Amino acid sequence: MLWLGLLNASSGHAASSDLCAEGWKQFSSVEKSAISENIKRLEQAAKSGNLDALTAQATMKLCGFVYEKNEREGIEVLHRLASLGLTSAQFVLHDAYAEGIGVEKNDAEALKWLRLAAKSGNSDAQAVLGMRYANDQGVDKDLGEAKRWLSMAAVRGNEYAKHGLVMLDIENRVPLTRQAAENGEPEAQEALARMYETGVTGALDKDESQALKWRRKAAEGGFTESQRQLGDLYREMPGHKAESLKWYRLAATQGEFECQMKLGGLLQYTDPLESHKWYLKAAERGEVTALYAVARQLSEGPVELRNEAEAFKWYRRLAQLNYRYVAAGLSVLYMNDTKRKPIPGLSCAGDHRQKARYTGA
Repeated sequence: MLWLGLLNASSGHAASSDLCAEGWKQFSSVEKSAISENIKRLEQAAKSGNLDALTAQATMKLCGFVYEKNEREGIEVLHRLASLGLTSAQFVLHDAYAEGIGVEKNDAEALKWLRLAAKSGNSDAQAVLGMRYANDQGVDKDLGEAKRWLSMAAVRGNEYAKHGLVMLDIENRVPLTRQAAENGEPEAQEALARMYETGVTGALDKDESQALKWRRKAAEGGFTESQRQLGDLYREMPGHKAESLKWYRLAATQGEFECQMKLGGLLQYTDPLESHKWYLKAAERGEVTALYAVARQLSEGPVELRNEAEAFKWYRRLAQLNYRYVAAGLSVLYMNDTKRKPIPGLSCAGDHRQKARYTGA
């Protein structure tokens, strides 16, 4: 908002925001001492004939900020300044006519002032005009024109325009993504599922049932990301553990590390042998969390898995990687076998007998 910008507050404009309501919201975030100081500067600038300062004062009177609310005076001053070609005044008049503030609501008049400001280089006006074309607001929908005006504003650093361009890009991708999804491409099916999860302004309504439908198609087509997502979804649903495990197993079989680790954790008490299998698969990547899980199972897990000699080999690998929890694990093994020799450089506070270090058997 113009008058807040002059008060060193945050600026920016959204196409659907209410001129005065949004102004009050931003205005309330400014320290009173800062407002007082900057109002003095604003009034000095206005007295000296600074047109932007006069526009700020007129807008404040229109909405009743700082000055007593006077819609008639505010509109009259804004009209005089806008007629002189001041784009900031033209842009505020757009808001006034679009929302019916101080004047009768008139979208055609609002659009007239918006176009004048946009053509003269006002980035806020360019951004709002671009979004009007994108969303069929007072003008026929024209994505080419939308992109043209938004691009001009974005070059000038307008954040609202940058966001609009991102949304337009997504919107343009929807039909292509849908076509690829319907042709059976799993990656496109997952992409379409994500679009349905959030919705795409002007192109796709949010629909969780459609999101699930397309994600399931992608998962059934072997896309591991979709399989993991379904595993996570059903894991959070009471009574659906078997469904969750099914999707995790499908992804884990294809080498999806995160699903291998999740299976290792989910099955460690109900099926320790399968749990160990998945931890071993995950450990093939050399990830320390997987290596540690294998070592823990071999040293402290169920009887059918325990193998201290093997556990020590895994802890030794972890020691070489400087894994921070290796000392605690080795201390358990050392308590069961006092013949192990210390490893230089690896402390183990858990070993109360030697308070030392290990290198292995």
